Amino acid sequence: MIEKAKVDEVTREQVNARLKRLGQKVIEFDQIKLGMEEEITEVKAAYAQQLEGRAETIERLARGLRLAVQDSRERLLPKDRKSSKLLFGTVGFRRQGDKVEPAVGVTEEQAAFKLQGLDLNQFVNITVKPDKDAIKAALKAHEVNTQILNSVGLVVVPAGEDFYYKLDRPQIREHWDD
Repeated sequence: MIEKAKVDEVTREQVNARLKRLGQKVIEFDQIKLGMEEEITEVKAAYAQQLEGRAETIERLARGLRLAVQDSRERLLPKDRKSSKLLFGTVGFRRQGDKVEPAVGVTEEQAAFKLQGLDLNQFVNITVKPDKDAIKAALKAHEVNTQILNSVGLVVVPAGEDFYYKLDRPQIREHWDD
């Protein structure tokens, strides 16, 4: 429902003036946003190389630490200890659960279809939800009615009327100072 503006009726010229003012603000907003996005892109590019170098260094150092601890595991982690707390942190090994992943060249969807083909549906996630587009089409074709939808917990919300505007940006720019 459109709210009522408690003001006097306006003329076409007044509406046009309001559209121009709105358009000017939208154009200014877009220019500021574009400038911001350009600056963000520049900043991201400036830091990307530094971050990439740091990430590679971190990965190299972490790999070296893992290999060193692994090679000295008996001395650093005696008996059944899985970790050791040190001055600058903790090192250790965690037991990871087995992973189930698609084989090389197979997508998860392909594997799911093959599981279904083997009647192993309990191993396939299926998201069940109403197909709203199909329901709207069926309503329009009178194949289903609102009573049936209401009985399953669905309601039909009648379409309303939305106000819209479309700005003529070139025209606004041309008459910016008028």
